Amino acid sequence: MKKAFLGLFVLLLLFAVGCKASVEEAEQNYCLALGELGQALAAVENLHANSTVDEAEQAQKNLEDALKDVKDAAAELQEVKLDAAQSAFDGLKGAIADIPGDSTLEGARSIVVDSAEQFRDTIDELYGVTCN
Repeated sequence: MKKAFLGLFVLLLLFAVGCKASVEEAEQNYCLALGELGQALAAVENLHANSTVDEAEQAQKNLEDALKDVKDAAAELQEVKLDAAQSAFDGLKGAIADIPGDSTLEGARSIVVDSAEQFRDTIDELYGVTCN
């Protein structure tokens, strides 16, 4: 549970100083939160006949807290990924806007293609998270 609180603390600290996590940091926080959720669920599953009601209630509370941490980390991850996509789109839009109006696309093709590839790479990152 300490890792979950550490992950949540990092997220709160980033919000407090007005900085957003990078995509990589947000993915790491999400993966940590998923790991903590798995541990909290295992604790519930490991309750046995001699477990007390207090232990069951604490395990349930820990599971609830861990699920909230996953939701928070997922929301942050979504936000930073969408911000990255918007930034990449703005780069593409700006690259096209900077091409003189009398230019042909043949002359500006490399600028457009390079910007579109950067945008595609950013969009491709939106599709998944691999947690180790």
